[in-house]
Amino acid sequence: MGRDIFSDGKEKIIHMAEAFGLVAVLALTGTSFAYADTGTSAANPQDEIHYGAVAASKGDQIGLEYRGPSGILHYVCSLGSNDCTAQDASSTFFQTGAAAASFELTSPDGKYGLRSFAIQTPSGMTVYYSLYDLSGTTPVFDALLPFHQVAVKKQFTADSQNIVFITQDNHAVRYSITSGQMTTASISGTDLPFWTVSPSGQYMSAYNYVQSAHQIYDLDTNTSAQVKGTDPSYLEFGDDNQAAYEDQNGNFQSLYAVDLSGMSAAAASVLPKQITDGNFEIEDYLFVGSHLFYMANKDNPMIWSIYEYDFQTGDSTDIADNVSYGEYMKAQDGKLLYQKLDGKNANIFSYDPETGVTYEFAPEGDSPASDAVSRETVKLNNGRYAVLLSPKDSSKKEKDLFIWLHGGPMRQASVGYHSYLSYGVYDELLERLAASGAYVLKLDYTGSSGYGKQVLDGLDANVGKADVDDVLSAAKELQQEKGIDHTYLIGNSYGGYLSLRALVEDPSLFDGAVSINGVTDWYSLITRIPSSPFKDLFHGLPNAANMGLYLQASVDAKIPSLPDSEKILVAYGGKDTEVPNWQSTNFISFAKAFGKDVQTAYYPDEEHILRERSTLDDLCTAVVNRFDLSGVDCHL
Repeated sequence: MGRDIFSDGKEKIIHMAEAFGLVAVLALTGTSFAYADTGTSAANPQDEIHYGAVAASKGDQIGLEYRGPSGILHYVCSLGSNDCTAQDASSTFFQTGAAAASFELTSPDGKYGLRSFAIQTPSGMTVYYSLYDLSGTTPVFDALLPFHQVAVKKQFTADSQNIVFITQDNHAVRYSITSGQMTTASISGTDLPFWTVSPSGQYMSAYNYVQSAHQIYDLDTNTSAQVKGTDPSYLEFGDDNQAAYEDQNGNFQSLYAVDLSGMSAAAASVLPKQITDGNFEIEDYLFVGSHLFYMANKDNPMIWSIYEYDFQTGDSTDIADNVSYGEYMKAQDGKLLYQKLDGKNANIFSYDPETGVTYEFAPEGDSPASDAVSRETVKLNNGRYAVLLSPKDSSKKEKDLFIWLHGGPMRQASVGYHSYLSYGVYDELLERLAASGAYVLKLDYTGSSGYGKQVLDGLDANVGKADVDDVLSAAKELQQEKGIDHTYLIGNSYGGYLSLRALVEDPSLFDGAVSINGVTDWYSLITRIPSSPFKDLFHGLPNAANMGLYLQASVDAKIPSLPDSEKILVAYGGKDTEVPNWQSTNFISFAKAFGKDVQTAYYPDEEHILRERSTLDDLCTAVVNRFDLSGVDCHL
């Protein structure tokens, strides 16, 4: 789905969410997970959760940053020797102090850095760009660029031999580090959404919303051409004049290849070639040299794999299974870098497309998932998918079932620990419950991602109906199949809302619910925050025409008739700015006014995403106490 969600890729994520009307507090909370920069391991590192990501790179070295409930850890690893060295918490991996802060851009190979300063003159703004050689221990001035305009965008090319600038007067300027020469080409506009540049700097691309096409520019010949694409996305370039992009094709996206060798001054457009069949989701795609890789859920909607496409044969080869989409694929030093879940850890793997060798970087060692739990993907009777965690020891006389409802709703459950750390911490809680003898069903309800546009769009005018029907159907099926005695709902964010909404819809199926930083009343949320994109699901702000949709989604409307025996736990953070905590406190007061059995778990220093180890262990304890569970180990 593009590059890093907090840089280039955010544009793409936001666009795709806007198409569903869900770019909001709940739709984009899955990846941000800030912790104190401790630089120390947990008391029991073999049991702690550690999620690694590539935070920096320089030539054949990568800087890994591990985040988890115990804090942040840094490592520098070599793609050549595969060795990793721990770094001090204050390290910036490859540069330190003022030197690191002074460069606006650094080249992919880590050899060059660019900095600039501007001077206002009577004729306008003059900018001076200085290139530095960073190959030694101290930056060395290399050149003053013969280019002095304000740059709207700027980027080193992947081969580290060129810098491409976009100017305010609709030009692309390419500076060759080797020759010192400048090349200028005319372009249309300067905004250039979904902007990409080819590895050598010959081509660049941006999406044209007016024409519903990718606009491709050849900077060598100062020509351009279009490739039609109804769904805005990044056009990724490879070597050998190849490019690729994804586009909506019925219910799913397909991947398309473009041969740029046919571009000429006379060519108004370039014809793409469809290279995937549109029967599964594509999460990410990129080139490593001339090798095209893509991440997709071909064989199982809840299991993601990486494939390499062969332009000669038209075949795709499975490179890695059970990969994580929490970290987008990256190309570095001729290798493919990707993230994969290994037990409770998310580690970075490298794959060399020339030799076929794969290596796992795991400097934090192993944090095994529980071996007391079996995990399987199940397709339910209503067509929805879920992951079932079952205790290997089924000797408990009383059988409990927990139905987990993820946030988003544009998210997906996971077979093991989730691709996002912010959901992985809840997988730890669910695993503890299953290890104690309970069944856990992690349900992908209507509105979940991974199943195509039809399921994703299914909440339009259906909040509190389609999603609730999925929960009720799943509960009935598992209760009958497993002989369940007690069923509990638990979810975070949107899933917290859905837990409460399903509980009040049919209390006879459930014994209680847990809402973690959940929405409790859409009417008040959208009335007080009218900019919320969630209003699109209700066809606008509350009014006479759509009031029925708000009532359909309401939890409060059914609270008076909820049996007093139902147990509710509301957990929320005092600093939550994504789902305002008055959503929790107002609900607590309202439910208690009707004599309902509501308990709270309040964490004054936590935000929307629960981060601290003490909080996570306390939440587990609160769930155990609320439902009088036994045999659950809530501490590392």
